Amino acid sequence: MNPIKNSIDMVAEGIAFEGMGIKTDYPQLDAALRGLTKGELTLVAGRSSMGKTAFMVDLALNISKTENVGIFSLEMSEHQLIERMISNVQKVSLYDFKSGKVKVNDNTKRDIEIRRMWINDSSGLDITAIVDIINSNREKFGVVCVDYLQLIRSSRQNNPRYLEIDFMVQELRTVAKEKNIAVVLLCQLNREVEKRENHRPRLSDLRESGGIEQTADKILFLYRPSYYLVHEQQQKENVGDTSESYLIIAKNRNGRLEDIPLVWVAEQMSFKPCTFDIDGEF
Repeated sequence: MNPIKNSIDMVAEGIAFEGMGIKTDYPQLDAALRGLTKGELTLVAGRSSMGKTAFMVDLALNISKTENVGIFSLEMSEHQLIERMISNVQKVSLYDFKSGKVKVNDNTKRDIEIRRMWINDSSGLDITAIVDIINSNREKFGVVCVDYLQLIRSSRQNNPRYLEIDFMVQELRTVAKEKNIAVVLLCQLNREVEKRENHRPRLSDLRESGGIEQTADKILFLYRPSYYLVHEQQQKENVGDTSESYLIIAKNRNGRLEDIPLVWVAEQMSFKPCTFDIDGEF
């Protein structure tokens, strides 16, 4: 008997099965990626204030309806993340909610409470601690999100930073494969983006290491052109920044590359699926 026959049959059945990956609830993204794939590392990268954490919150809310989602939040506290979730689910302004103008309703509380979500907001975790927690957690994760790469503490202080970054990414890729989970890793881009006229990110903008590009299975860039167009004061207040946005698929090991249009809803700090194309046709 051919020793790989069973594997061939399993792959064939998997490909034939609709929705083999974990759906993100962004239809165009799911069509391009076939969902998030267990055993793979997906990098979501962008410049500061592009909305990386907001997109992670959106993903976690969507996916945790059906899958266990673990979040390592090295930047924001659990309290801050839940504030964003409430704003998102209740579809109210985050500012109005935090200032007490809007109260959280019971339906929203129940909606978030039943999500299959776990948050670790410990600061200063190193990669060994993160991997150990994933391995030892009694709940089997479907997806693990890490926010974000550059905040993971170095565990080998004598190494150059780029080697340490390479090691961190490789460790997360390994745990994704060994635990058969989808790992979503947020990452900061370098300042080269700001020097280009259109500010569109490229793979060469990945900060501190070329190993990131080599190791990740999928690389997605968050890109909001209007962020660079609005007045500085409007940026700070999130005024006039509800706009067309893109999730650029820059690397897709087993699929196509394309720009996925999204709508940035600044008041809720959330990305919504785009229901029309660039020409305005539904």
